[in-house]
Amino acid sequence: MTYCRNSHCLRPIFSANLLKTLQKGASINLVAPSGQGREGLLESLKNTPLKNTLFLFVDIKIYRENYKGFILEMWKQLNESGEPPLDFFQLVSRLEEIDQNTIILLHHFDELLNNMRVDPKFDVKFFDILNNICDKAKISLLCVTEKPHNQSIVFIDGEVHSYSWLDLETKRLPKLGYDEIKFELKNRNLSLSSDELSLITWVVHEHIKPYSLLNFFSDKIAKKKNNDLELPLRLEMWLKQFNETNNLNMPINFVQFQRFAKEFCNMTQVNNKLSLDYFVGLITKRFSTMVSVFCRLFKIRQD
Repeated sequence: MTYCRNSHCLRPIFSANLLKTLQKGASINLVAPSGQGREGLLESLKNTPLKNTLFLFVDIKIYRENYKGFILEMWKQLNESGEPPLDFFQLVSRLEEIDQNTIILLHHFDELLNNMRVDPKFDVKFFDILNNICDKAKISLLCVTEKPHNQSIVFIDGEVHSYSWLDLETKRLPKLGYDEIKFELKNRNLSLSSDELSLITWVVHEHIKPYSLLNFFSDKIAKKKNNDLELPLRLEMWLKQFNETNNLNMPINFVQFQRFAKEFCNMTQVNNKLSLDYFVGLITKRFSTMVSVFCRLFKIRQD
């Protein structure tokens, strides 16, 4: 099995299976909300050394109103000489002629869906050619969207045409696991203690945009921001900033969490047998249940 080149690949098994499917000539709709590490996954894929295989990566968000730019960007990545193709049909025809396989990666593909403001040249013909890629032995396709493409509307010339009719195999990006997040944090060399690593991992794991938050926290820690504060207070401050920037409302009282965790460990003598890391791992999986049990055991009112 071929694994992604990047040793820090967050989902090595999923990435390898996805790549294996693409190598068979599949057309895939990768469904994943933003903040889950989609772009990192695409970077890992396109940097994977595959014999006789070329990756073409295009961010549709940049080109949704620029069809010509979309074609030229793909042509540029081909490093071919001669006149560039005039449209997507000619581009696909050129791809069939070259002596290698091609995997097309279209990030933010949903920018072409549920959207009246797209270049009119992204028309029925374009979608039909895209749809026919599954019949091309040497070309594979990966379209990344937040929701399944067939639940979205295609607009042609600013008017509703139909739901997306593309024949794509749906694959959903799995949620980042606790161990995967911790592994990524360790690889970033942020000089964190075991307890700090566990606390950050737990917070990131519980968030709706874990990978984006992980990057946000890592940047703050690397730049030694607010180092005069204890880590739980820093995380609480940074999380508030992150949520406000992303229009999210997910308040977490980290001071209360840390106090709760340490008190629980002391009362149950867990600290003599297990590390706080293990406790955080447990609480990540069954947080609400453990809070209720803890409160019943020690007669603490749940606020």
